[in-house]
Amino acid sequence: MRFRDDERAVTVQIGAVLLLGFVVISMSMYQATVVPDQNEEIEFQHNQQVHDEFTSLRGALVESASGPTTRPAELTLGTRYPSRTFFVNPGVASGSLRTRELGTFTVSNVATREDETDDYVSGSLKFSTESLAYTPNYNRRQEAPTTVYENTVAYNRFDSGYNGTLSGQSLVNGRTLSPVLLTGNYSESGVGTASVDVRSVSPAVRTVPVTSNDSNRNVTLTVPTELTASNWTTILESAEQLDGSGNTANGAYVHDVRPGPGDSVVIEMERGPTYDLRVGAVGVGNGVEQPSAHYLTRVGGAPYSIQSDATATLTFEVRDRYNNPLSGESVNLSVQNGSGDLVAPNGTESGTLSNVRTDADGRVTVEYVPDGTETVEIRASFDKEPSDGSYDGSSRSDVTTAFEVYAAGSGGGGDSSSLYDLEWHVDEIVSQDGVSESGSSDVDIVIDQSVVGNTVDMTARATSGTDRIAGVGVDYASNDSAVVSFDGENTEGTTESDGRSTAAMSVLGADDRAKVYASAAEDSDVLTVELVGEPSGLYYRYYEGDFGSDDQPSDLDLDNRTPEKTGNVPQFSISPRDRGDDIAFAFTGYIDVPSDGQYTFYTNSDDGSWLYIDGDQVVDNGGEHAVQEASGTVTLDGGRHNITVYFYENRGEEVLTVSWLPPGGTKEEVPSSVLSPRTPSAGDSGGGDGSGSGGTAASSVSYVSDSGLAKANGGPTSGAQFKIRNDGSDSVTVTNIQIETGASQARQIREDAGGEYQDGQHEVFIDASTDGLLEMDGGPPYYGDTGTPYRLGDTESLTQDAILNSGSQATIYMYQFQNNGGSPVDMTNSEVTVTLTYADGSSETITFTATDPY
Repeated sequence: MRFRDDERAVTVQIGAVLLLGFVVISMSMYQATVVPDQNEEIEFQHNQQVHDEFTSLRGALVESASGPTTRPAELTLGTRYPSRTFFVNPGVASGSLRTRELGTFTVSNVATREDETDDYVSGSLKFSTESLAYTPNYNRRQEAPTTVYENTVAYNRFDSGYNGTLSGQSLVNGRTLSPVLLTGNYSESGVGTASVDVRSVSPAVRTVPVTSNDSNRNVTLTVPTELTASNWTTILESAEQLDGSGNTANGAYVHDVRPGPGDSVVIEMERGPTYDLRVGAVGVGNGVEQPSAHYLTRVGGAPYSIQSDATATLTFEVRDRYNNPLSGESVNLSVQNGSGDLVAPNGTESGTLSNVRTDADGRVTVEYVPDGTETVEIRASFDKEPSDGSYDGSSRSDVTTAFEVYAAGSGGGGDSSSLYDLEWHVDEIVSQDGVSESGSSDVDIVIDQSVVGNTVDMTARATSGTDRIAGVGVDYASNDSAVVSFDGENTEGTTESDGRSTAAMSVLGADDRAKVYASAAEDSDVLTVELVGEPSGLYYRYYEGDFGSDDQPSDLDLDNRTPEKTGNVPQFSISPRDRGDDIAFAFTGYIDVPSDGQYTFYTNSDDGSWLYIDGDQVVDNGGEHAVQEASGTVTLDGGRHNITVYFYENRGEEVLTVSWLPPGGTKEEVPSSVLSPRTPSAGDSGGGDGSGSGGTAASSVSYVSDSGLAKANGGPTSGAQFKIRNDGSDSVTVTNIQIETGASQARQIREDAGGEYQDGQHEVFIDASTDGLLEMDGGPPYYGDTGTPYRLGDTESLTQDAILNSGSQATIYMYQFQNNGGSPVDMTNSEVTVTLTYADGSSETITFTATDPY
């Protein structure tokens, strides 16, 4: 035997080498293909997360422009790949968040009739603004977009251009123009979380009514932007703000969008209407400059004249370049061309007052005490002493107020009781449609219910004998703002050369009578108005409190709160509110549907709102958010239906608009003509139109006959579904579930489809007024399923409770039934028993046969 020539071990060595080669090649292929694909998926999930966080950041930017608080937001800049023992990852995926100068935002061709703001509005207004952009630095997803905020819009910008928005716009909303200007220098990059404190630089608390300064021109907004005119056209059309026909009855006031100079777009408004301009500024990062005093104005009017034994109250306001008030600013005042003293808020009395500080509303209020009969001039300035030779009453920093002081009892050329008479001009008031004189001794004028939701021009007239007195400041008020009210700029006015001053009075429709007052320094008048006819509109309940960040009306807990006040309003209006923050409303009424068909309802709100028809939730716009619109479609029979809307506001801007789109019609606010008030029964607060009749939840819920099917997630018969109906008058909440079946092979239920919030994507999914689900892997999020099954016969708490409103149905999906080995079980003609437990502790057992759906 020749041992040296024995070669049998060579084959083993060769096999080992080949095996090692296969391993190396396989690992190389895994490294080259699988690892990059997995990392790309991680980058995709991170980018989706960034979009959600950026939308919240956009909300903080817009909301900070309407309130003085700082709103924090966070953005996850990058992501890390999972550690790998045998394989190599690229470097971490990072990102950057930076501000970028956009240019100058310009409002052009504008003028105002307000004496308070005519120094501010003089043809055009210009402001610098910036954008805020997140740029990812991924290793695989080279096509990932840059996510941008600018001019109230958040959107994705790809190399190929704009590709839709992540949010709506709030720059233009009907006749309201609300630029939000961004300032500051922010730059953060890396992998971690960027904390962004959005500071309110100048909260938009003052509104300027503006019109075109030339009858042949339109009010225009020149918007510095990285988007094209076509992009802005799409944005405004989707928000139903762009029409172009010149017809403003549809609520669309944007006439045209076109390219502007440089990187800008011109938004041209319809010619003719008066627009409400509200400018706010916010800041991020460093270099945020606080605005300084820009102009001084007198608010509340001034007397035309006073008697020597009376006093005059004058209020001045310091405003910044955004037209918003500044607190803590110094104002200097003095009596010129006359005698007498000024009394400061702290009681100091002198002919000259220096460094009087503005209050939290940016105002300084002084009282003039005369000393003699003469023409008096009161001067005020925030940057100089009024006696200074450089004082100029026509400049924006200086204000001059002049009036006559008459000897007490002289009447100033009129009767001995006052310098002038102020009275309502009834003949002019009753000349309007729907308004007439009353034949009753205790009512002066009557207003038809058809006027509810509109305004009536109320004219007061100041005269002295046959003379018409100009320059008289008139204050307007109502003793019941739920019936009629004077709001905003309509609370005060000044008589013109014909002695008239007119204010628009809103007719709201609650109760039936109210007194309205016109008051001036020397005289006043009162009218009693009465509403007649069948009421239209809605019944409202108004609440105040901390409502948190609520996902559903039941979270508002209105049943356990006492309304601050109740009444009727012509439409879904939050005008009866007494403050802007921490408020809630519940509106209940009937809506008369003209014909059978599909109706789409919309709520546009800041913060949350919900709409119900006959107890079923149609629109879910819940949660704490900036102004956004949500919609829902429902099929209705012609006739009368219950309608309920809930709304709440925490901080920032408060907005609620409710619209509908009837079959074959156009979208519009739900008109008062199809609404009538409905006073709710107990329990009608928080998600349904219930009356609060007793009984358990289980006794209110019943199985819908013949609804059991062997079907879920589309086609497979390895699932089961059935329907239940809430016949009670209160909403019910399902909290627990137990499932059993007679199918001999079935042992468990395990979802067999990716995603979330649909049937087949959870072990149990309940499609209800508020959806519920059983997800054995927990969550949210729910898409990361690791395969944990539900064991038949076990009682489990729902991962997310389901709510059925009064009169509504829910479909319960179970998918898929499996044997112990995880293979699907055909449920056709199998008996299924389901026990549901409700929030009140009651339970019911439903047994049905899962019939063949095909």
